[in-house]
Amino acid sequence: MKTRILVSALFASFIAFAGQAQAQSAASANDETIVTSVKAALAAKPELHADKLQISSKNGEVTIAGIVDSGPQLYSVADTAQKVAGVKWVNNEMSVKK
Repeated sequence: MKTRILVSALFASFIAFAGQAQAQSAASANDETIVTSVKAALAAKPELHADKLQISSKNGEVTIAGIVDSGPQLYSVADTAQKVAGVKWVNNEMSVKK
C-alpha cells in the first residue's frame, strides 16, 4: 500500500512538472513571436532607424534598449511596439543620442 501511494505521488509530481515545462515552453515561443512581430513593425517604419535596437520579451513584457536620434523617435518606437499583438508592457531602456 505504501509503495502504491509513493508511486502515485511520484507520478503526480512528474505530471505537474511536465505541465509546467510545457507552459514555460509555450510562453517562450510566444515571446519569440512577439519579438519577431515588434521587429517587423519597427522595420516597416524605416524612419525610426530601429535596426540597431536590442529587443527582448518575457511573458509579453517587451524591453527595448539602445540609442535613438531624438525624443520623438524614442516615443514612436515605444508606441509602435506597444501596438503589437501580445505586448502587455514596454520597458523603455532607450536613450537619446547626445
